[in-house]
Amino acid sequence: LEQEADERKEETEKLRQEAAQAAERLKRQLEHAADAHKEDTQALKQQTAQTAEKVMRLERQLEQEADERKEETEKLRQEAAQAAERLKRQLEHAADAHKEDTQALKQQTAQTAEKVMRLERQLEQEADE
Repeated sequence: LEQEADERKEETEKLRQEAAQAAERLKRQLEHAADAHKEDTQALKQQTAQTAEKVMRLERQLEQEADERKEETEKLRQEAAQAAERLKRQLEHAADAHKEDTQALKQQTAQTAEKVMRLERQLEQEADE
C-alpha cells in the first residue's frame, strides 16, 4: 500500500512538473508574441511619425509655391491628403489586426490557465485519493 502511495506521489509530482513546464513554455510563447507585437507597434509608430514629417514638409513646400502655382499646389495638397487617408486606413487595419492577435493571445492564455488549474485540481484530487 505504501509503495502504491509512493508511486502515486511520484506520478503526481511528474504531472505537476509537466504542467509547470507547459505553463512556462506558454509564458515564453506569449512573451515572444508580446515582444513581436511591441516591435510591430513601434515600427508603425515610427512609420507614422516619418509620414507625418513628410506630409508637414510637403505642406510647407506647397505654401512656398502657392503664389506661383495655385492649381499645382491644390493638386499636391489633395494628393497629400489622399496619401494620409490611405496611410490612416492602413494603420487602422494594422491596429485592428494587432488587436485581434492580442485578443486571441489573451483567450489562449485564459484557456491554458484554465487547463493548468484543472490539471492541478485533478492532481490534488488524485493525491487525496
